[in-house]
Amino acid sequence: MKNTIRFFGIIALAALIGFSMAGCSSPTSNDDNSGVQPAGDEEVLTSPISSSRTLGIPYGQKNYVYNGSTMLHVNNNAVLTILPGTTIRFSNAGGGIEFDDSASLVAAGLPKLLDIHGNVIKVGNVELDGHIKFIGGNSKGSWVGVWIEDSVPQTMEYVDILNAGNDSAKGAVWLSGDGAGVSTLSMDYCTIDGAKYYGLCAQGDATISSFSNNKISNCNIPVIVDRPATLVQFDGTSDLTVNTQKYVLVNNGIIYSNMTLNAATVPYQLHDHLNINVGYTLTVNSGVTFWLESAAYIFVGGTINATGVTFTRPTGSTFYWGYITFNGNGNTLTNCTIEYGGSSSPLLNFYSYSGATFTNTTVRNLNPTAAITNITPPPAITSGVAYTGTITN
Repeated sequence: MKNTIRFFGIIALAALIGFSMAGCSSPTSNDDNSGVQPAGDEEVLTSPISSSRTLGIPYGQKNYVYNGSTMLHVNNNAVLTILPGTTIRFSNAGGGIEFDDSASLVAAGLPKLLDIHGNVIKVGNVELDGHIKFIGGNSKGSWVGVWIEDSVPQTMEYVDILNAGNDSAKGAVWLSGDGAGVSTLSMDYCTIDGAKYYGLCAQGDATISSFSNNKISNCNIPVIVDRPATLVQFDGTSDLTVNTQKYVLVNNGIIYSNMTLNAATVPYQLHDHLNINVGYTLTVNSGVTFWLESAAYIFVGGTINATGVTFTRPTGSTFYWGYITFNGNGNTLTNCTIEYGGSSSPLLNFYSYSGATFTNTTVRNLNPTAAITNITPPPAITSGVAYTGTITN
């Protein structure tokens, strides 16, 4: 259904070519890809927006500006619908847009129409660009961002959020995850660029219901989450590589549901620990890399099934991370690499009632003062632990 809507939307946007050519010059290419547009004729927005409203014009482009020094609040169950080709500019460093009190955002843009060189086509001075843009000034962190503080599902598709993210505790896009304000966001084909701190920040139990074909770039950290479960929709199609810190930061690794984690285009960095609670299974698919910080460790109270996964320290680091403890049965690590661990000895801990099978798994470069396992001698087939692979030090 989404693809059908997108197809007819593209046709409608293309119709703008014929509409705009009356009295206009022939199409030209646009070589300016900054996404920051001049003010032009802008309609002023005021806070709050407390009733449902649509911004933009069908099959055209319209600019808005918000001049407030605090957030533009959308509340009172209002639905803010933003049409393709709409730009909202925040002129003040304290400005941004915040959805709370059961308000929701429906921002479904359309793809840009490009020439054979990849530049956005223009008809006269009008770009054939169906993206929805939230912009500020020309420097990083020139406005606050888009904040979502309610459980009502929010939608962003073909949305560009440029030079936001000047709050060091939040991000250019911030999702609340506490109490009744546990937010849900669907985000596809979007761009976050030029955030001073974080591109996307998901607090607590915030949910990302869809996350594909996005690009987060020129930020300090592209994504920061409090819970691994927030990452289940990451499918490797979003480019997170062009940032100062090239990783997804996971602050608190408590897992209390069955979940599958796929590879992103950057590693997942564990700030503290990864704790798989009793009764739940974490499946980690091939290509995932975990960067563990110096105090980080993994405690498997439930079950972990990992294939083609690397457990290591961040690139350029010289420390050793902690350990992996198994406290449940049915664990499997296949074609994995475990390296630079063992700041707490031993590196691999097996309780007497735990079970794990290591197949073609390499353990290497651990802390020279650390024991490899609490099982003697390693590798061993004892206490339910079967090991094939290579252990070197």
